[in-house]
Amino acid sequence: MIAETENDQEYSDNRELASLSLEVANKTPAMLAYWDKNQICKFANEAYYYWFGKSGQDMIGISMKELLGPIYPLNLPYIEGVLAGERQVFEREIPLPSGEIVHTLVTYIPDFVQGEVNGFFVHSADVSPVKKLELDLKRSESKFKSLLEGTPHAVLVANWLGEILLVNNETARQFHYTKEELIGMKLSSLIPEFHKLVFFQQRNCNLSPEQKANLIENVVKPVGIRSDGSKFPIEATLSDVSEFEEGAVYLLVKDITWKKEKDEELRRSLDVISEQNDRLSNFTHIVSHNLRTHSGNIESVLGFLEEAESQEEKEELIQYLKKSSQGLSETIDHLNTVVSIRTNPNIQKVRIDLNSAVAKTIQILRREIESSEAEISVSIPQGLEISHVPAYMDSILLNLISNAIKYRDDIRKPNIKIRAYEVGSEIILRVKDNGKGIDLKKHGSKLFGMYKTFHGNKDAHGVGLFITRNQIESLGGKIEVESKEGVGTRFTVRFLAD
Repeated sequence: MIAETENDQEYSDNRELASLSLEVANKTPAMLAYWDKNQICKFANEAYYYWFGKSGQDMIGISMKELLGPIYPLNLPYIEGVLAGERQVFEREIPLPSGEIVHTLVTYIPDFVQGEVNGFFVHSADVSPVKKLELDLKRSESKFKSLLEGTPHAVLVANWLGEILLVNNETARQFHYTKEELIGMKLSSLIPEFHKLVFFQQRNCNLSPEQKANLIENVVKPVGIRSDGSKFPIEATLSDVSEFEEGAVYLLVKDITWKKEKDEELRRSLDVISEQNDRLSNFTHIVSHNLRTHSGNIESVLGFLEEAESQEEKEELIQYLKKSSQGLSETIDHLNTVVSIRTNPNIQKVRIDLNSAVAKTIQILRREIESSEAEISVSIPQGLEISHVPAYMDSILLNLISNAIKYRDDIRKPNIKIRAYEVGSEIILRVKDNGKGIDLKKHGSKLFGMYKTFHGNKDAHGVGLFITRNQIESLGGKIEVESKEGVGTRFTVRFLAD
């Protein structure tokens, strides 16, 4: 009697559970069903009415082919798969009775009985809102990528640790990496001043973008480092993009190599203009002072000559007149020489063997070398040639070597070292002596000026170095000097190599 009561209770509980399970299934918005291995429906919840216009009861006994109609062939591979014992998950668009198209996520689960597939369970859920969100996200991503790739500058997104999360193609091009290599890299390995930029951005948050850009360029001076280690100047702008990731930053990087090159080109142009102005001022001084001095002397002598009474006085004044005339002629010759160097458009260059040119100059100065007991050492690679004007080359070597002899120390014997070698796009010529030397702090700016002398030598005219510099610079070269009083002088000439 007790056993029967327990069985009745268990039966009642099972019926209640079955009723509850059926109610849960029917209240579920997703389609739930069971199909046997012949694809005949054995159970379906009420959600099928919304989807196919059939109640759960109407579904019993219907075949899957009949239910699905035109979309059955699309589902058939998955049906065959689940009947073969494999779980199937796929997406499918289903037209509702109302005509609306709904996107579903379908799952087929095999029902095994004693190791064999007896049928399969179906779960089909409406994922249209998720699909719409996914589609909207893809559109947003597509738009973002279009904007990202459309900018002519490098764009990087990094997290608060400075790890790169996203880059555009221009970033890869500028830094010589692939996009895949850049993801996960530390931003500081590309831009060492990154942390300074962040700090600077925080400290100067109230400035305008233009003011920030100018201050960053002139204070932080950021540079980019390419994959090969080479550096290039950049202009960087930081923005917060916390919606991308908490603490993330958006970095816009402009390669401003061209701007720096233009600035350098402008600086060189200004230097050239300044130098030309200095030369013009120098020429103006020569014309206004030296020529006027000579002409004034001549005018005075002529006045005295008219008043001279004795023949002896007249002859003495005529000698003064000749000296003034000679000085005027020399000044005019010097001016003509400099002007011809600067303005000759048909100047002809030839290949000059430097060893031969130096040997020729030493031979010309043989008498001065012997009388001064000067020691000269020459170190020039055999066959080293330079493309230059022979007359200019002779003049340059003659001036530099003769000056080393002329301005020798009063006690030490002259020791002159002549070296030449090629470095990159230049041929370097150096003439070093142990002579009197020059105080460059005092006289450096005047050293290559016309009629500038510094040692009080009677035979010094202050013309040689002025002409030498013009002859060198007329063909794109450059002359530099290092000197110390009581130690000596070294002139370095930089010629352009062909």
